[in-house]
Amino acid sequence: MTQEIQTTSAPIDDDEISLVDIIRFLHRNWRFISLVTLGFVAIALPFTLLKPNAYERQLTLSVGSKPIALSANQQIGLDAARANTLATEKLKSQEWKEISAQPTYDATKQEIALTLRSPNPEALKQLTPNAIATQLQTDFQDEIVDTIKPYLETISLQIQRSRQILKSVEADIAKTPASNTPRLEALEVQRAAYLSSIASLEVDRQYLQQASGKIAEIAKIVLPIEIKTFSEVTQKARSPLQIAILSLIAGFMLATLAAIIREQIPHIKAELSREEGK
Repeated sequence: MTQEIQTTSAPIDDDEISLVDIIRFLHRNWRFISLVTLGFVAIALPFTLLKPNAYERQLTLSVGSKPIALSANQQIGLDAARANTLATEKLKSQEWKEISAQPTYDATKQEIALTLRSPNPEALKQLTPNAIATQLQTDFQDEIVDTIKPYLETISLQIQRSRQILKSVEADIAKTPASNTPRLEALEVQRAAYLSSIASLEVDRQYLQQASGKIAEIAKIVLPIEIKTFSEVTQKARSPLQIAILSLIAGFMLATLAAIIREQIPHIKAELSREEGK
């Protein structure tokens, strides 16, 4: 008795692309793909090589934090982390003529590495470290004003409330009989405390009002900028071989896509003709 062994093959999906299909496609279109690829390289390579070389300059800076000291151990200002983060944001949005800025903030070192690039080396030479620091401190002024303003409003309210309470305490003193020595002494202590508090608050308010009028000087004090390193202008080298390889890869991809579209056009036209004939 013989046992028949039946073998079944998996159904072949007509839409599946095999390696043979890819080889046939390349064989049919190798001339077209080669011409398009070489044409792309012939255009892209000279264009890239003739493009003006970029120049760059590196610097490292950090923004310190020296808050304004007020009475009652209060301080106004930005901490170093916030100041450096803000400086990084300002540098990213900075618009220097012919110069692009790329800052990177290192939170561990609390330093900002700034790369400046330009097709014009003279523009980089003219942008001195002092100019960068001055621009940053100018940008910080609005932030400092926004920090001082709510403190001024709070201090004014505290002075107003303290004066109201002081007035009430003084009224109580006036109404208290001279014979009630313990109460008078307690009220006098309260009165002295409020007078001292109001005097301190008045000093703080006067100082902050003066600071608001000299915000440029205050910016240099509370947010000092230190330029740690500043390199010379260097030319960013470009490798012709690397450019040629990248152009070749990009050209081949573009040519392959164009060949696929080229082969599909007759099929699309035929399909449209059949639909119109129905």
